[in-house]
Amino acid sequence: MNRIANPALMIKMLRDAGYKNTSYAVAELVDNSIEAKAKNISIALYEENVTNVRTQKLINEIAIFDDGEGMAPDILGRCLSFGWGTRLEGATGLGKFGFGLKGASISQARRIEIFSWQKEGDVHMTYLDCDEIAQTESDVLPEPVAVTIPQKYSKILKTNNFNSGTLIVWKNLDRLNPKKSSTLINHLNKDMCRIFRHFLDDNDVYGTRRKISVNVVDPKGSNDQQIMLKANDPLYLYKPNNLPGFENEATNLLDDEAFINVIDQDGVERVVHIISSIAKPEIQMLGGSSELGKHYANNNGISFVRAGRELELDIKGFFNNSEPRYRWFGIEIRFEPQLDEYFGVPNNKQGVRNFKNFDEAEIDDLLEQVENSDSIDSRAAKMKLDIHKCITNMVKKNISTVQGRGAGRRTKKTGGGPSPAEKFTKEVEEIDVGEKTRSNIEAENKSIEQKVLELAEIKMNSDSSLDKGSAIEIAKLELSNVIHIEESSWPGDTFLDVDYKANSAIGLINRRHAFFTEFYDGLRHQEDQKGFEALKLVLMAFVRCEDVLQHRVDPKAFDLIRSKWGEYLRNLSKMVN
Repeated sequence: MNRIANPALMIKMLRDAGYKNTSYAVAELVDNSIEAKAKNISIALYEENVTNVRTQKLINEIAIFDDGEGMAPDILGRCLSFGWGTRLEGATGLGKFGFGLKGASISQARRIEIFSWQKEGDVHMTYLDCDEIAQTESDVLPEPVAVTIPQKYSKILKTNNFNSGTLIVWKNLDRLNPKKSSTLINHLNKDMCRIFRHFLDDNDVYGTRRKISVNVVDPKGSNDQQIMLKANDPLYLYKPNNLPGFENEATNLLDDEAFINVIDQDGVERVVHIISSIAKPEIQMLGGSSELGKHYANNNGISFVRAGRELELDIKGFFNNSEPRYRWFGIEIRFEPQLDEYFGVPNNKQGVRNFKNFDEAEIDDLLEQVENSDSIDSRAAKMKLDIHKCITNMVKKNISTVQGRGAGRRTKKTGGGPSPAEKFTKEVEEIDVGEKTRSNIEAENKSIEQKVLELAEIKMNSDSSLDKGSAIEIAKLELSNVIHIEESSWPGDTFLDVDYKANSAIGLINRRHAFFTEFYDGLRHQEDQKGFEALKLVLMAFVRCEDVLQHRVDPKAFDLIRSKWGEYLRNLSKMVN
């Protein structure tokens, strides 16, 4: 009897099926937990001490726990068989292909153990071991056996009171990426919190609420920690979310939505739901260099969501990644699993293959398909054209709005890195450890609320377009900066004045000074902001110097220095000009 495939070679090939990183592989297992009606899902990262050049903690096992329905022994015995699953043809949920659990697991680990129970104490276990298969060339999976869950896992089970459920353990992690818990948690916060946002959000009816946590288990068990995942919504419409400083606020506005009717392969009418959102004006004004701006940049593109679960976030040729203004709006396309063939969903559910910004020739081909038949290909072509037109119009509308606001502009050179004030704060905090400053002294008896209001007032005086609410939000975001450079107007030769508000030293730039009109304002509006940022760093260094030395020398001396410096600066500005 000839076998269809050599088991060892098949496993080796399937291990290379491809997941973007470990968090995407873990997401496949979370799919199964959600399908099993789990309400609580825990991802446990078990660390070990590894000594190479230095001793560090690295992940040596990953376990995924859930309180779902669990599997009976006969189902458990088949769940690791490739091409077998409980939700194959005709599926309407997250699963479908009979590949995810196995493919995702062996993409990361050489041994997979599965424990499952439908009532407390009645636990069965089976496994798949790549090394064992390579040695024996066996194509038969071991029969499930009754076991007691090992003590190292039962702690999390007891803590979460999982009376029924499933535990999947990845061992011999030879393809883990990344290997450090802290880095992997960052990946999970970025990727999984976005993939499952509709299941993490309290207010969204598109997906039933689940609690998903990450547990880091210390080698000695003395420093365990638990992190609850929060939604990462690229449309920024949901709360709570993981946007720093705005966890309980929707920072975008719903801009537009469309409903496209599609006839699927079985002749049933389905609906593709398309949503666009755009950042609130005051949010966009914070700029791309802020922490918020960088968060937006990481969520740039069109999100394809199948049955409440994101498959992919990609620009698909509609967005310009080198143009920062595109980060300030987002688009989400929601569709049902019955349209998988139309969209081209692969077995690892990591994207859509059949949709992009089509060029003129491709559009002509699609039009021809629509006109010449009433086949499945014709229906798929019509869907692609309808979606393409809708997305094109949404992008044009949103980029026009963003450009009209005149904010959010960054260059390829400067990108979305920290602002000069953020860079400066980080550096001086390392240099001036324990340094007593006038700004610290002035802030000693101020509440957080008072500091925010003081800084907001400075912001409003500097920018007359800001209302109080917007200024307060900006002040909250920038409150930790030790230096602020703002603008004002007054007569005389002084170009730079210094004040002490909130918990910071405030450098005030005089708009009426010759240096401002001849140089400063021009640099501020240059496409390449590197020169302007360098100038601001020079000014901040002066302000910081005054802040540190104010209590050591006569404060009036600084008034004289700034006045004389401003006089020289005025005269030299005229000479250069």
